[in-house]
Amino acid sequence: MSHTIGRKIRIIAVMVALFGIGLITNSVSAHAAYFNYYQNNQPKKLHKTYTSKKSYSVKKTFTFDTNYKLKINNVYLYQVSKKHSNYPTWAKITGTAYNNTDNGYYRFGAISAFDGIVTNYVARLYPVSNAEPNHFAFSQATSLSPKMFNIKTNGTYTDFLGPHKSEKFELLLHSKKTVTKQGETSLRLNTICINSTGNNDPGYAWVNVNLK
Repeated sequence: MSHTIGRKIRIIAVMVALFGIGLITNSVSAHAAYFNYYQNNQPKKLHKTYTSKKSYSVKKTFTFDTNYKLKINNVYLYQVSKKHSNYPTWAKITGTAYNNTDNGYYRFGAISAFDGIVTNYVARLYPVSNAEPNHFAFSQATSLSPKMFNIKTNGTYTDFLGPHKSEKFELLLHSKKTVTKQGETSLRLNTICINSTGNNDPGYAWVNVNLK
């Protein structure tokens, strides 16, 4: 009888241990580290798993033509395994765009055409030192800013961020090489301020960030 009870106790102990391992495994998978990215400027969140992350606070606001503002909040660097991406390092710039005008419109870009955008110059993260190579390329396809990126064929300036509106943005860049740190880095975002007659002025947000 004692042997039978002992075996039952051992079986129960093993079952409890296995159950505990299952809970731990589920807990790890449920809390896998990932960042959000997007597709074709649609708000549906997609997830990309990363192995490590660094955060850099910027907290700087730029003002253009008095009533257009661009606030840059943070920069993030993510290291991603080959299993999850062809790009080993991703960067994300977050912030908010504000249009405080009565009749103007606001957008990302470096040209005035309504149905085109110069993607190389929307968001840039490049080393201050000319001796260091620039690895990051802007990825409009995975970034999100529904109105500031509202590029339509045969569209008009009223398709962009309208008067007395604000919008959060997430701009993503990626690198074909692993970048764990870059030191003093120039962060530049390009915007277009459009008045009620359709004329436009560029708004360049430019700040140095130490990606150490």
